[in-house]
Amino acid sequence: MSRYEAQRKFLKTEFSEFKNIKTDRAKGLPQPSIVKPHDSLSEIISLPSITKDVLKKENILEC
Repeated sequence: MSRYEAQRKFLKTEFSEFKNIKTDRAKGLPQPSIVKPHDSLSEIISLPSITKDVLKKENILEC
């Protein structure tokens, strides 16, 4: 099977397979916490406030 055919087969959806999948909700598992718990001994780092002196460019990905 060529690389193209293998990738094409991967992208095709077999909806019948979804019937056999048991989700966490279906299993009755609790929803995970929104905030990851941290170690009480961890150091908290103060971040600088955002000003024009800190951000040299409008796009933060280019700074």
